[in-house]
Amino acid sequence: MSRRLLEIKYKDFIGISPKMIARTLRIVKSLGMYEYKCSEIAGMLGFADQAHFIRDFKALIGVTPAYFWDICNKKTENIALIQYLRKSY
Repeated sequence: MSRRLLEIKYKDFIGISPKMIARTLRIVKSLGMYEYKCSEIAGMLGFADQAHFIRDFKALIGVTPAYFWDICNKKTENIALIQYLRKSY
């Protein structure tokens, strides 16, 4: 079975592509990394560059990382959620 056929069968069975799952997991992991710069996070999580990380983050979360972390820093109840997400992945 070719790689491409395996990807197609996986997507048909799960409903989401392997690439999208990996992309989503990297973004979820980044949610708890607010103390780092975007360029550092991009490198730690294997993104090609900072722009690629920000583009994927915004596509999945709906806002830029800076805006997201700014909102979270203003709402202390969200800090527990961020810390939980950071430990989970």
